Amino acid sequence: MQKLLNQYTQVTLWMTIVLIIAAPVYVVYDLFLRQPDKVEALHDEYVDKGSYLFAANQCWRCHGYKGEGGIGLPLNKTDSLSAREAKDPFIFKTIARGRRGTQMPPWHKDEGGPLDTEQIKMLREFILDGTHWGSYFDEEPLLVGDKRWKLTDNFLADHNLVPPAPLSQEDRGKALFSTANCIACHNVTSETKVGPGLAGIFQKDKLPNGKPVNDDTIKEWVQKGSASYKSDPSQQPYMPPYAGVVNTDDKMADMIAYLKTLKK
Repeated sequence: MQKLLNQYTQVTLWMTIVLIIAAPVYVVYDLFLRQPDKVEALHDEYVDKGSYLFAANQCWRCHGYKGEGGIGLPLNKTDSLSAREAKDPFIFKTIARGRRGTQMPPWHKDEGGPLDTEQIKMLREFILDGTHWGSYFDEEPLLVGDKRWKLTDNFLADHNLVPPAPLSQEDRGKALFSTANCIACHNVTSETKVGPGLAGIFQKDKLPNGKPVNDDTIKEWVQKGSASYKSDPSQQPYMPPYAGVVNTDDKMADMIAYLKTLKK
């Protein structure tokens, strides 16, 4: 009986020693070998699903198929976005809450949007990853077994969706008026803000710079700002030039078309 007890004690002792050795070995194995694989797998899953959300929610209409921007800000400047995100995380908040005074609406369900917290995290991961612009991983293909990466600009055709009518020139101009932040200084009524109200701007004889109102003088006013008629920047109010924002003939035509809709 005593011999059996001694054997039992030895077995228990050896098992304890094995556990003492094995436990930290397993922790090290899990921490340094398994966890990185899990993190990478989760990252890949979020990028895949985020790319689908970007395509399915038609974020490309404002930010471009390849994240190059348009009505909305460019998203494919991965290095600068990542650096800014590291200092002050803003991507999740911007998607969730939108951007007041712009065409960017809130997307979180708590703000009246269609997405939950995890879905917005997936979009954020896709944006910061920056390696799949122009394509999306089809999470919900029409054909069984067709889950794969596809071109974002084919999303509507891939899912038998009829594209909405393109924006009119006036609507594009209205969106540009907002994203260029013209609304910070100009009301679309006749009421003065920092700069003059723009209601009926094309019904007036002259611009604030004293020049007659026509497409060419409006273009000069927008692109050069107050420099088109003021030599001293300290003379307030002083409108900065917007040639770097309204930087193509098409954008300028859109802006002018919208301003012509602002009647008194």
